[in-house]
Amino acid sequence: MRCIDCTEPATHRRRCERHHTEYERRPSVRNRRARSRRRAERNNAAARLRRVIARKGRAWCDWCREDFAVADVDVDHVRPLTKGGADTDGNVQVLCRGCHQLKTSTEFGAGLGGLRIPFLGSGLACHQMCSVDGDCTETEGSCPIDDG
Repeated sequence: MRCIDCTEPATHRRRCERHHTEYERRPSVRNRRARSRRRAERNNAAARLRRVIARKGRAWCDWCREDFAVADVDVDHVRPLTKGGADTDGNVQVLCRGCHQLKTSTEFGAGLGGLRIPFLGSGLACHQMCSVDGDCTETEGSCPIDDG
């Protein structure tokens, strides 16, 4: 492929090395790139939360409220990016691996053979449904979030 500005071979975004360098030096291009970097810095709440967790060395799960090592927690978007959520501070949370798997299964119907687990207000699943996963430690009838 040839450069769009001359007959040299194109190496960078349809431009030769010389024309690409000239293009990147244009004030309009530099300003656009700077705006994009600033926008990305504002909207990277998940990365900021991961850095805070790594610095502290431990974190607690927003669902089960237990304390975990950094390797055992995930940073999760409350409303997933794929469902229109934003990468902002108000839309990220720390979840342990078990709670994250349960939430993902609930939202996307994956991981439990397509079984969709109903949400209760607290974000926990009822005893009958969480026992399908094998993670529930409560005995039948004693689950604190089970009405029956």
